[in-house]
Amino acid sequence: MDDFQNDAARRLAGLSPNRRQVLKGSMIAGIAAGSGLFAGSAEALDAFPSKPITILVPWGPGGGPSQISDAVAKISAQAKYLSQPMTLDHRPGASGLIGTALVSDRKGDPYVFMPGGGALLLQAVLGESPVDPLTGLTPLALSTLDSSVVIAAANSPYNTLADVTAELKKKPRSVTMAGAGGSGWDSVVANTLGAAAGVEFNQIPFASGAEVQAAVLGGQVAVGSRQLSNAQELISAGQIKALAIFDAERNPSLPDVPTMKELGYDVVLNLARGWFGPPGLKDEEVQWYGELFKKLSTNGTWVDYVQKSGSQNKYLGPAEWRGFIQQTMQTIQRIYKQIGLIK
Repeated sequence: MDDFQNDAARRLAGLSPNRRQVLKGSMIAGIAAGSGLFAGSAEALDAFPSKPITILVPWGPGGGPSQISDAVAKISAQAKYLSQPMTLDHRPGASGLIGTALVSDRKGDPYVFMPGGGALLLQAVLGESPVDPLTGLTPLALSTLDSSVVIAAANSPYNTLADVTAELKKKPRSVTMAGAGGSGWDSVVANTLGAAAGVEFNQIPFASGAEVQAAVLGGQVAVGSRQLSNAQELISAGQIKALAIFDAERNPSLPDVPTMKELGYDVVLNLARGWFGPPGLKDEEVQWYGELFKKLSTNGTWVDYVQKSGSQNKYLGPAEWRGFIQQTMQTIQRIYKQIGLIK
């Protein structure tokens, strides 16, 4: 057993038996499939980067993390921000924990980084993840804030959030709500919405955002919680409808969709989409990534992409992103204590 597998085993030992079993099986498959992925990690760098960089996406293709990672790779190449290509490697499993552990275990390797935000921070607060986002990873930058929306199929009998909550008050758990991962950001949306409205959904977890939207479109579930950047295209095409948005004010991309505040619920939830590298990176490597994402934040193609997705273009450098993470984790902890999900 090599050092990586030994370390993975130690991480698994600290989890609950059920979570450990799920993660262990998925991690073994991930290790076997990618044993050569990170061969030859951090080395003395004359001109960083001197070889291709991997964006390891801990979720399946088609969801928000995959879409934004693809945009970073393509726009960076078009703008010639780096001399080496960026390639995506999807490693879904255990609500993102497999890919996160793979990145965390590449200590000191600047040639791999990952997207991460709300789900990762939630898992840390709940004790679901063996990786602390502040010590087991290196915060690199924040790129965007994504709006959370409640969606339903265009032909759904539910036309407003009031329709949904009225049904749930008559019959608890009678409305199914899809989300990406049981401990993903979508569960924060569902739990917070349920607590604010005094109702309980029948939550159905799916492996990726793409599966959530397919389930809503196909009528497998009544409603779903998604990020606007994922759902914008289908909403614009009239295939799904948004019942409510969790922004502080109405979103210009959905001017007819009421905010939770307008509906009487004092709730604002934005999903942070940021970036993490392995622990132990050199200061100059962290700074390089910070500068890369700063350049992207003012790139016209990037600004266009973010605007069309319905997200907010919000750049924070490494130090500011670290502070944002700390504050967000404190907020999640407070909300979950209020609704009784943690002590």
